[in-house]
Amino acid sequence: MKRSISLIVLQLAALWPVWRWYAGRINDSSDDMLCLLALVTAAVLLWRSKATADRSTSKLWLPCVLLLVYALTFAFLLPLARGVIAMTSIACTISILRFGRSFQLWLLGLFCLGLPSIPALQFFAAIPYAFLLLQ
Repeated sequence: MKRSISLIVLQLAALWPVWRWYAGRINDSSDDMLCLLALVTAAVLLWRSKATADRSTSKLWLPCVLLLVYALTFAFLLPLARGVIAMTSIACTISILRFGRSFQLWLLGLFCLGLPSIPALQFFAAIPYAFLLLQ
């Protein structure tokens, strides 16, 4: 148990730029407060779910690869894309340590819904309409 917690804490520490961006986005706009509901829901479901007996750390290759992708693309990707990679890596790590499976779709979905992305989606969805109005 202590080993699992320390692995997750180390992973969270390695992804500190994402958490700094996340805190800035949460404090910046009121639209993104709903994303915290997804993270709270994920925490409650993880707390209420039953852990499996197989807590093998030999399956941690996927989160390691995702962390490597995060590190290699840090200078090129937008913060939201880096956040998706970070949340995917954390979701895979928790899924392996908690359930013994390398991927839980519901956990990944809730973690990605927990990203503050609503203003960005509104902006990118409005761009085609703005070009149509200008013509």
